[in-house]
Amino acid sequence: QLPAAEGPYGLRVKFQGVTLYDEIDVIDTLYETEYVEIRVPIYKIKLLFVDCHNVPIPDLWFKFTLPGGETTWDHTTDEGEYDWSYMPAGTLTIHAAWWKGVELPLMEAKDATGEELPLTDGKLILNIEEGVDSPIVIKIPIKDLIFYTTDFQGEMKIPRLNITLTWLGTYKPWATEEVYFLETLDPTGDEEAEHFNTSIAIHPVWFRYEIDTFFHKIADDSPMEGLSEYEAKYVFYQMPPTIYNITVTTVTDPEYTQTEQSPGNSKWPGRDIPVPYEIKIDWKWAENRADSTPVNRTTPAKEVNDRVVLRIFGSMNGVPVTTENFPADLVEAWNPDLIGIRTELVCEEEITLKTWAHDFWKRVINGDLRVGDAEFKVVNDNGREMLYYNIEDEKWEARVSKWTEDIKDISAIMRDSYYTSTIYWNGSYLLTNLRFETNMTYSYSKGENASFMVDKFYNASAPNDVADVLNFTLVGTEKLWRTSRRFAYWEARIEGNTWKDWYPAWFLVYELPTPEDEYKVEAAADGKGILPVPIPVAFVKLKAFAKDGTTPLKDALIELWALHINDAEKLDISAEKGSGVIDFYSQHYDGECGGRWTTVYVDWEWEKKLKETEKPQIFEEAQWDRLKVTFRTYKWESYTCDIPSLSVSGINLTNTLRDTRLATVLCGGDVIEIWLHYVGHDKIENDVTYTVELKINGDLVDAETKTFPLTGTETFEVGPGVYVNIDPTDWSDEEGVWVVADVDLSGSYEYKKPSYELYDENTIFVQVPPSPAKLILRDVVSGWAEDIDVAISRDYIYPLIDSTCEVDRNVGYEDKWATPDGLLAYGRWYTDEDGYVDSFKDLGPDDPRYGTVVLPIGGWLNATFHDANTVTEDEFHYQINVVWKSAVVYSDNLVLDKTGYEIKPTEVYSPTFYMALCNSTDTVVKGLYVTIWYPNVTIWHDTVGWTTSPAKPEVLESIEDLPIYLSANELWAEGEKSFELVPGPRFMNTTWKYTFLANHSKIDWLDNLVHTTLVLNNETFGDDGLRASGSLTIDVPIMLAAAKSVLFEVLTWRDEAGIATAYPIPDYTVKYVIRNKKAGVVAAEGEAVTDAEGKVVIP
Repeated sequence: QLPAAEGPYGLRVKFQGVTLYDEIDVIDTLYETEYVEIRVPIYKIKLLFVDCHNVPIPDLWFKFTLPGGETTWDHTTDEGEYDWSYMPAGTLTIHAAWWKGVELPLMEAKDATGEELPLTDGKLILNIEEGVDSPIVIKIPIKDLIFYTTDFQGEMKIPRLNITLTWLGTYKPWATEEVYFLETLDPTGDEEAEHFNTSIAIHPVWFRYEIDTFFHKIADDSPMEGLSEYEAKYVFYQMPPTIYNITVTTVTDPEYTQTEQSPGNSKWPGRDIPVPYEIKIDWKWAENRADSTPVNRTTPAKEVNDRVVLRIFGSMNGVPVTTENFPADLVEAWNPDLIGIRTELVCEEEITLKTWAHDFWKRVINGDLRVGDAEFKVVNDNGREMLYYNIEDEKWEARVSKWTEDIKDISAIMRDSYYTSTIYWNGSYLLTNLRFETNMTYSYSKGENASFMVDKFYNASAPNDVADVLNFTLVGTEKLWRTSRRFAYWEARIEGNTWKDWYPAWFLVYELPTPEDEYKVEAAADGKGILPVPIPVAFVKLKAFAKDGTTPLKDALIELWALHINDAEKLDISAEKGSGVIDFYSQHYDGECGGRWTTVYVDWEWEKKLKETEKPQIFEEAQWDRLKVTFRTYKWESYTCDIPSLSVSGINLTNTLRDTRLATVLCGGDVIEIWLHYVGHDKIENDVTYTVELKINGDLVDAETKTFPLTGTETFEVGPGVYVNIDPTDWSDEEGVWVVADVDLSGSYEYKKPSYELYDENTIFVQVPPSPAKLILRDVVSGWAEDIDVAISRDYIYPLIDSTCEVDRNVGYEDKWATPDGLLAYGRWYTDEDGYVDSFKDLGPDDPRYGTVVLPIGGWLNATFHDANTVTEDEFHYQINVVWKSAVVYSDNLVLDKTGYEIKPTEVYSPTFYMALCNSTDTVVKGLYVTIWYPNVTIWHDTVGWTTSPAKPEVLESIEDLPIYLSANELWAEGEKSFELVPGPRFMNTTWKYTFLANHSKIDWLDNLVHTTLVLNNETFGDDGLRASGSLTIDVPIMLAAAKSVLFEVLTWRDEAGIATAYPIPDYTVKYVIRNKKAGVVAAEGEAVTDAEGKVVIP
């Protein structure tokens, strides 16, 4: 119904905002209905979106601008298609796609003929016109990420782990806020029934994903016997190119069978306390960042047991982890090889995830020297033992160290027991159950040769330098270690940058150390780190060389004793003479082990002799090395000291007031006290530690320390016979500040002390070796409990702890020993032609262990065999003697530590002895008959001993086989004689050393022409210092009891002020005869003239 005369009529056609036809003059006038056919440029357009593998992408959102200029988002069908049934001519722009939160550029576009359509900055700008062939196939850079999980160096695939990917993206295509997306295996809601393979719709519109895994076995007995190889492939389908954070964890869920869980799952069941490295990742779909942030959950600990075995941070708080944003070391640790940066517009990526599964070497050592045949175990932080695969024997077996090479622990999958395989994930480990047999020595308590079974590890920061375990952290690289939450704590505790400085914390081993590392870990030939395993033993080099240090002594006897000393009671005897008291502690086993004390009173006096001063022929008295000691014991008096019973409530001891006296009793004229000492408490461990002490006249005589629960009670016993019951009632929240307890005290103490009635007395006269060497003396005097055993040095008398109680205080392999007479063990060895004992000789003479024996250090001996008495101060010493030609030529004493020990040159010489008028070789007397002998130390031990005052040498000489003669009444026509490799006297420990006798047929009024009243070379000859090299060939003058010269002085006198004053008379003639009238021997005769000083010297 348009007016006819109002023309002309025009026509404009618009579609989707696009003018398709616009003509102003179509009909001039309208008198009848007109049919006008207009053809407009409207086309049918179809798009097909595919991923890199030409697989259609369902429900893909994409952004486009229509020819009319409208820009919007829409999504494809389930077949990845999108149709416009009517599309006006013009320009259609496909800007981008949105997939799993990430806006993606177009990768490629082709028309229906396969002809490639050009892209502009990742966009498709399509002119809608005649000839456009549909469908337009648009490829989006959505790719498959194919992961392989391996050990740290990619040498072995490890299947059945869980990989979790997270990344940031918008929750809707047009949203601006980024949220976290997450894909993982077998999440809650997984529609795929098969474990590990995953198909899940997180949101019906915005997010779903699929994952396939491939874990089939590749081969058995590969790469070695008893092992298996598996595939470990994970395919995350249709992933956007973006920056990912990747977390790899083990699978320990009990819903999975043992063969479905991660390999070695029996070794990694999880801990029963929450720890940051065992997690579940909680995540939910959310449309804000805070609610979508994944959370690492660690509780409940019994259920959360999946161990984190790799973390890759492609971004940190949204900032890409690259060297443009972070230090290179952090990038290498957080994002090695930029694994998390997966922004490349490629169709597929294969990525090897090198997990923190490690191999490493171990070297059992003393110092820097390997120790072999040490067996031990490795326990992980889940408390499970890690089995050992011997790569040389290609079998699973016990872990035993080697003498010439290191042993390697590898992560490996066991052929016959997948679930007990050994995978060394990064973390903390313990070395435990050490067992190492030392060289055999004679056990005094066992009555046979036996090895010490060393069952502790060396730890310089632990009591006695030993610990039941060795704690270490295994990590890939130092850069990774520096990112650990524990690094700062470890660094604050250590004392330097090598393992020798790490005892206050724990040890560390990297799989891949580098020379640039600050904290040094030695690398093996294959580049993998070596864990040093110090054990409490040391190498003792047993050799015998003469004084020059190069002349070997064949068939020298080397003896070693292990002594149990109470260092707290040693008596200082360095003064010329004096008196003192030693309390001897002994233990006797009679059904049970009981301790007893004996008080010994000591008087001592060192021998004095005349010694030549620096001025020849001038002598002075000097203290010498022979000692006279008298030991006395007295009968004991016994007193029963009743301790008053009491109950005290609310005893509050603190870290500033730790002690309180519970009772004081006067008994036997002495004051008996019972004290309570608060050591501290631990709220986390829920325990408290107290010590109860018994003192007499202020001196501690017994104590007991115990740790027990704060919520419990504990009874202590001291004395024995005195009982203290402690019941804590309240305590501070802060550790070690204060504890309140109720205390009950009861009992009695049988107190013994010496009377004035003599029990036994003995005086000895002994030769004491140079310090620190000691003379070991048994049964020097009878005590009321045991006979008394001592070790005497130049400085102290040490009481030995005589115990027949066989003990092993260590937790581990049980091997009980006792110390009867204070002696734990004895060893003896003979040297070969090269001067060394026959031990480790297969290693060759250049090896530091050549000619050594391996013995436990003093700390281990003390920890293992101490007497458990808090009053004594146990020390275990080694006494070492070298015997050559039946004389001690070397002696030393030490508390053996990790530095080991090497016998130094001995006192063996090739001397020339001179019968001389003075301490010089210039005045040799010819034609004397000379006897030289020294005591055979073995015969001395059997016939004379050291617990008496022996007879003089001339009396002892008659004992069969005691004297060893160098010269037996032999005429020395030239007054001198040389000898080869004879014992020097300085370490001889027989009371008498060398005896020199000289006589002449015409001098019968003297039994011995040697000047025996002086300290002469028969006791001192030698060169340079002790235990040091010097001259092998030496000259030794033996001073005779004769004058080198006679001096006459002629004087006159005059009175000066009433004082007679002497004046020399020069130029006077003196006639003289020096003779023994009875013997008719004239020594000198003649005349001489006085010099200016009125003197005449007759040589």
